[in-house]
Amino acid sequence: MHGPSPWRRANVSSPQLAPTCEVCGSRFERWPGAWTGPTVGGYGVGCFVATVLTFYLHRSGNLVPGAEWGIGLAAVFAILLVYRPIKAGWLGMMYDWGYIYPDPPKPAPEADSAQDQTPGRVELNDGRSA
Repeated sequence: MHGPSPWRRANVSSPQLAPTCEVCGSRFERWPGAWTGPTVGGYGVGCFVATVLTFYLHRSGNLVPGAEWGIGLAAVFAILLVYRPIKAGWLGMMYDWGYIYPDPPKPAPEADSAQDQTPGRVELNDGRSA
């Protein structure tokens, strides 16, 4: 693609993902294994649908030339239908197994002792001022 994106020319912005979860405080970062499980699961479901449909059409005597297009479309539809629930389940398992966790709370800022001192006043190690 050459030149600016057509979405930018149309002044359409994509939705932005919040940096952290509002409920549990986990940061949203991409990591290599986040897509592997749902992709394999989605393709597995698509292959299962194609296999069952092919077996059914063969047993009923309706497996005719050109049926592969309908089988392929049914498999693609099944993949698109189940990908998001599989992704949600995969991320839930990763959270349960401890691969995804909320950030630890940040420590509260300590009071600056320099603000409490008056100018020209020096505090000694034993707490007395000079």
